[in-house]
Amino acid sequence: MGALQTPSILLVSHSVEERDVYTRSLLTSGCRVIAAATTVLAYQIATTQPTGMVVTESHSPGSMSGLELTRRLRIHTRTVNVPIIVLTSGTRPQDAELSIKAGADMFLETPVSGEVLREHVVRLLVACGRQSPADVNASAGDNRRHLAYDRTCPECRGALEYRWKTPILTVPDPDAREPQERLRYVSGWFCRNAACEYRDLAARTE
Repeated sequence: MGALQTPSILLVSHSVEERDVYTRSLLTSGCRVIAAATTVLAYQIATTQPTGMVVTESHSPGSMSGLELTRRLRIHTRTVNVPIIVLTSGTRPQDAELSIKAGADMFLETPVSGEVLREHVVRLLVACGRQSPADVNASAGDNRRHLAYDRTCPECRGALEYRWKTPILTVPDPDAREPQERLRYVSGWFCRNAACEYRDLAARTE
């Protein structure tokens, strides 16, 4: 599938307030936004209309969860290559790994601000070849500085690169009865200098 000139973002959320906040933010990146209140409706839209990306909650009311939606989109011929971002709950850390296993390209722990979601949507669109950095900068206007692709490490002054779906080991909880390291998939900026451990992860916003 070729790159879409104007990417269409299918936003799935049962919350009217969240749909409005995310839609307003995503529109500033030059994307077209289609909002769906249910995963069932979202599946019908994604499999019948050109879709540049899907953003869905991991759990949604109704017969189909966001994780099940992700799995179904990954096996449908029209959506097998569509980038998918899953918004996971911070109270259910297992949802992050389940999202990746279901076929998501990226997960973000909620609560997520509209600005943070927009930045990750744009970066993933560019990484997948569905939008060019030039188009992003032209649409971003005063927000261009938030969407920069060339960043310098604040610790070693080396170059940073953006990675998504990157596995890292979390630090075990020292207060746990049997502390164990846990593999977690994260997205964010990583220093290219192997000797430097700086990283700016896509963490939940306060």
